[in-house]
Amino acid sequence: MKNILVIEDEPQIRENLQEILTLCDFNASTAPNGLRGIEAVQTFMPDLILCDVNMPELDGHDVLRLLRTDEVTANIPFIFLTSNGARPDVRSGMEMGASDYLTKPVNPDELIKAINTQMAKRSIAERHSEEKLNQLRSNINLALPHELYTPLNGIIGSADLLIRENDDLDCNERLELAEQIRHSALRLYHLTRNFLLYAELEMMASSPDRHEIIRQNRRTRIAIANPITQRAQIQAKKSQRLADLHVEVEPIELAISEVKFIKLIDEVIDNAFKFSQAGQPVQVFGRTVGKTYQIDILDMGRGLTSQQIANLGGYMQFDRDRYEQQGGGLGLTIAKRLMELHGGKLTVNSIPDQETAIGLSFPL
Repeated sequence: MKNILVIEDEPQIRENLQEILTLCDFNASTAPNGLRGIEAVQTFMPDLILCDVNMPELDGHDVLRLLRTDEVTANIPFIFLTSNGARPDVRSGMEMGASDYLTKPVNPDELIKAINTQMAKRSIAERHSEEKLNQLRSNINLALPHELYTPLNGIIGSADLLIRENDDLDCNERLELAEQIRHSALRLYHLTRNFLLYAELEMMASSPDRHEIIRQNRRTRIAIANPITQRAQIQAKKSQRLADLHVEVEPIELAISEVKFIKLIDEVIDNAFKFSQAGQPVQVFGRTVGKTYQIDILDMGRGLTSQQIANLGGYMQFDRDRYEQQGGGLGLTIAKRLMELHGGKLTVNSIPDQETAIGLSFPL
């Protein structure tokens, strides 16, 4: 039996709704105002909420806003009850994330139909999330050991040599082995963090409230010109290819957190250096195009086939046996998911053995 909470300040309407819901085999509870409604949500944990818009002290919009900021209650389907002619209230409520609205006096058939529709949507979304979670578990179980093998092998091999040959090694040789261990450990650290981030992003992308996540993500804005230039230079220095880098970016503020933007830029620029060779240019451009801001990262490396682009995924290591580039496909998938969760788009255009262009399109 599903739990339905009715938040309504008019006693007669509140009682009528409870009676209708009870007759239709719902477990109905009521609250006479918004404050009592918030308290009831915490104890009753409803599967769906019916809430009047206009109430004293705490109106329906305030109730919805408070529930959406709490992880425990953020995903509960929420149907507004409005008076005739309250179109601005309806529009505002839907923009805040309300599931539906009904006009008072409520027709019983319309009420049950609206509730069943939201319950069905919720059930489908939860089933889809569970399927994605199972797929994610399977992918990680299959791929994680293989991805971690190379850096672990480097750590173990260098440590074994250091122990076995310690008496015969001079200071420079010991330092070289220590640097190899550190390099492998950092690679392992980066891979592990990427796997954890990938899992988090996949669950967010399959969330029933994906659009609310996008809305929340777009509330923070940062100036992006300096971060792009700085991160591009860091990636170029890491590859010892500062001379190959060219950055040309128009200054602007974008709706994304600085941490996520840096991660996004690091992955796509690292990919450009990783799959091109010293002496081949890596170019980064940023400009406004219509109602979007476009960031393009171009490299003149080995490129990708149309099939490889179509199969872009977290565990797709392109020509791995030939190039031994662990985590490359995962990095691009992380970048793709970050763009999608901020209402943007990542595109890949490539000519094999000639060039690759990765485009990041942000809505303005």
